[in-house]
Amino acid sequence: MALNGILNIDKPQGLTSHDVVDEVRKLTGTRQVGHTGTLDPMATGVLVLCIGRGTKIAQYLVGLDKEYEAEIMFGVVTSTYDATSEKHVVEGARVPEPDAVEAAIQNFVGDILQIPPPYSAVKVKGKRLYEYARQGLRVKPKGRRVKINSINLLSYAHPYARFVASVGSGTYIRSLCHDIGQALECGAHLTALRRTRVGYFFIKDALPLAKCKAHPELIGSNLISLNKALSHLPAITVCGHAAGKVKNGRLLHLQDVRSPGQQIGQGFFVRLLSERGELLGLAKSELMAEERGAQDSAQLQNMVFKPRTVLC
Repeated sequence: MALNGILNIDKPQGLTSHDVVDEVRKLTGTRQVGHTGTLDPMATGVLVLCIGRGTKIAQYLVGLDKEYEAEIMFGVVTSTYDATSEKHVVEGARVPEPDAVEAAIQNFVGDILQIPPPYSAVKVKGKRLYEYARQGLRVKPKGRRVKINSINLLSYAHPYARFVASVGSGTYIRSLCHDIGQALECGAHLTALRRTRVGYFFIKDALPLAKCKAHPELIGSNLISLNKALSHLPAITVCGHAAGKVKNGRLLHLQDVRSPGQQIGQGFFVRLLSERGELLGLAKSELMAEERGAQDSAQLQNMVFKPRTVLC
């Protein structure tokens, strides 16, 4: 029986995200396995995998907020901003007081400009930063706007501190640790990292990879349906006479769907459900070309839904 769905895996330390994908491919006997966002080999925790038809919805699961538990070490810096490379003690580094650590951390909450770490997959002039770094070339990438929703300091006993950070997509915790060390004028690097949440996928529900390998049947029983995995998107019901339109990628008008019961703005992705509640696909809400200048109050009656991903 073919497996189709989303799997919340607890990635162990020492494996790349692609290593985990390869393991699950072997266990399930299908090449149709992918992930929605990498974790560094040093990191553990939530890795969201898409299996079978689940690979069709990966794009809708990218960009979700994430939560991490991290440990930072002050007074020591590394070229990778984490514990995987040679460590260098910062001579004369002062020991920051607890209040100073708390204040420095909170200064990074909000929308910030973050420089990606030298050893990262970010591209500059068509080449990844880690490729420049391995050649001994120093390239300073442009800063990127990222969002830090919150940071809570859990403990501090010099030289180590532990914190929980809720962040937007694209945030590097390694860079955050490096920047905190710079702000405190003592240097720092990331020593441990565990991803505890990706959107609504939580570590408490994650299946350890070791269990998957010991009991492959757990993969099927732990799969999350595509409809449930996309529950963050609004849903509309397609009337029976219009189900064929979804398969053929044709526009759905309001007479083809039941009223969504809520205002759906232009450019939003929505789930298309059958009258039996089955997920048919995903569509993007659009205004008819001649109605794009319509007032907000008139948008709903002028809305159409263009199927983008067909799952039926």
